[in-house]
Amino acid sequence: MNMLFSEEELPQAWEEHWWQMPEFSHEDLAPKRQLIVSFATDDEVALFSEVIQQKITNLTRSVWFKAQPLGVYRDKTYE
Repeated sequence: MNMLFSEEELPQAWEEHWWQMPEFSHEDLAPKRQLIVSFATDDEVALFSEVIQQKITNLTRSVWFKAQPLGVYRDKTYE
């Protein structure tokens, strides 16, 4: 253990790489609540899809209510 610093004062490995970088913060985008909805028939799925006004296919694993725009972050860079 380095005796020049207390445990709280020891530089972290990430600090070397993030030195003088701008501050970054973002809002919490995690859902506040999730629940499982089960359907007995395809007609019930279609009705639910109409009610929430979102397309549901055999590949749909989850949906947001109300529909959320998809965020695109691949074109974001830091210079």
